[in-house]
Amino acid sequence: MAPASTPTEPGLPTEVVWQSRPFPNSNFLLLRGQRPSLVDTGFVAHSEQTAALAGEQSSRIDVVVNTHWHSDHVGANALFQSAGAEIAGSTVEARAIHRHDAGCCAAEYLDQPVPEYAVDRVLADGDRELLGDSEWEILTIPGHTPGHIALWNAEHRLAAVGDSVTAYDVGWVSIMNQGTRALDPAIASLRRLHDLGAKVLLPGHGPLVTAPEPAINKAISRLERQRENIDLAVDYGAKRILAFALMIHNGIVRTELESYLGQRAWVTDSAATVGRDVDDFIRNLLDSMLASGAITLREGTVYAVAESTPVDLRVFDLPYPRNWE
Repeated sequence: MAPASTPTEPGLPTEVVWQSRPFPNSNFLLLRGQRPSLVDTGFVAHSEQTAALAGEQSSRIDVVVNTHWHSDHVGANALFQSAGAEIAGSTVEARAIHRHDAGCCAAEYLDQPVPEYAVDRVLADGDRELLGDSEWEILTIPGHTPGHIALWNAEHRLAAVGDSVTAYDVGWVSIMNQGTRALDPAIASLRRLHDLGAKVLLPGHGPLVTAPEPAINKAISRLERQRENIDLAVDYGAKRILAFALMIHNGIVRTELESYLGQRAWVTDSAATVGRDVDDFIRNLLDSMLASGAITLREGTVYAVAESTPVDLRVFDLPYPRNWE
């Protein structure tokens, strides 16, 4: 099958097909060649769209490599696996998926749907994998999740970095259930990425990072400030989780939103971490995001302002990982 026109950016190797996608999907990254490989698979509601993008570029996908297991990165895993692709993930996440732990993909904790999949190939730090036509090294970079990995291509000085850092942000760290010490490995991971001397970072969200050093340095500074201010760290994560929840629910009715949040484990953990009453924490979170313009109230429904693709709400019928078969 001849490849269609490539939605990648100028300056990338021809084997690297890259396209920025709006939330709730991760960006599209396909490595063409003798071992066609897809890095992350987006959100489950748009699995067919992801498969169509892949099909335009390659007649098959041999392997899917997950940078981490959040719902916006593993949503089409099951679809690709059923078509014969291997699913590859980090050692930490593979073990938990194999056991069907309740914490898998943070799906239940964050109330985010993920279809059942298995990890066929376990990746450890320093492993070298042929992906597309090039060798990519696996780098463990815990922080945004404990099992987060990056892919490093020394030949082209490219790094696929998942949600560890973007051109404008840094991946939130779940200190709500991991504790503040989780910020230390996150900072160390960013320093490791900095020391690679990459020319371009391929992030999980947003545009290509064509100036990696200042982006990584800014991200490190943000996490260091959070390490010094626990309220700031919790606020940072909570705002991003809530915005994503509003996206995948296509907005939530204002009169129902506080009740919905009150039932979420990440909210009760956040409130406990900063020593606040749950209802007070929720009111302050909503007031702050409305005031900043990150969320908006229209005709009685609260929406995230960031661009997003509508979701078929039937995906919320999917079972949580502990109920996978």
